[in-house]
Amino acid sequence: QKFQGQRLTVTQQETLWQTLIEFKKNTKFQLQAIKTFLNKFHSHPIFAFSDLNLAQETLQQLEQLLEAIKGSLTATSGLKRFCETLREISFIDILWARFQAIHEFYKKREKTCFIYEYLHHPDLHLLPDDHELKAHYKEVTEIFKKNLLFNPSALLSLEEHFSNFHKAYTQVYKEKHNSYLTPERFNDYFKLQQEPDYKLLKLWSSLPVLPARAYLEKIEKKLNKVLKQLCQADVEACLAESPVCTCGWKLGQKVDLPSISILKNQIQEGINASMQALQSPPLNNRLETYIKALKEIGNKEKANQLASFLKKKGEVEEWLAITPELKNALLQGITVVERNLDTL
Repeated sequence: QKFQGQRLTVTQQETLWQTLIEFKKNTKFQLQAIKTFLNKFHSHPIFAFSDLNLAQETLQQLEQLLEAIKGSLTATSGLKRFCETLREISFIDILWARFQAIHEFYKKREKTCFIYEYLHHPDLHLLPDDHELKAHYKEVTEIFKKNLLFNPSALLSLEEHFSNFHKAYTQVYKEKHNSYLTPERFNDYFKLQQEPDYKLLKLWSSLPVLPARAYLEKIEKKLNKVLKQLCQADVEACLAESPVCTCGWKLGQKVDLPSISILKNQIQEGINASMQALQSPPLNNRLETYIKALKEIGNKEKANQLASFLKKKGEVEEWLAITPELKNALLQGITVVERNLDTL
């Protein structure tokens, strides 16, 4: 149109012809990429309301136009052939506008697919009473009911509305996620593992003659289940890629943790059961024999500590301190060898 009705010089013809050849090269590359994409993803839900037939027709007409640009021809012959082909294609402005719209969609294909898959992710849940977030969600999903292939403004609107939804969703999700799964909620369970009673039960669990191991295993199973739910991930970074954190928590999901007092009671039950086992005749006799042997070798302090322990006297910290001696008594013992001094 720019040169319509003008007589072009040879130089102008050559310049225009080289411009058309370069245009063909670039456009053909774009066109082939778009055709490959549409052939591969034509059944994707993002095209449910798009006119794919019109898109294919547009691409074919543009291919026909590009074929008229023969680089082997001279500028004069090539331009003449191109203008003849151009006259055969009606509404060239509309054709070019359609192609530009399709190309704009192609450039945003990854973002568009991402938005659709994000909104339809099986782990995306909205709170029943969050009407504002639901409204944002509906606004975005409604845009997919438009002919996106030929509607660049709808694509722009899609990105804007998704951004609003994502911002609101992230705020709600992060707040609820952190109220359930941040370290602060698990502090008491970590502290429990550092308490003297827990440490004592764990030490005694290495003694097969005591029931401490069975109690510890049950308690640790519960503790491990609790602590596995602790999440220290960057929630916002996770939600940029997926509607759920890497920990797998879904919006609206409840996280119930066992009572600390119940776990403490179970630890105490394990300690009591083990102490009761130590009072049984077989173990008690073995310990009394060991205490006697300690006295005979001159280690009255440890003998008294062990005897006091058997009477359930002292603090848990003292029981922790005497446990190595208890282990030695139950698993090894002391052998006192009498020698004739005259032979030494």
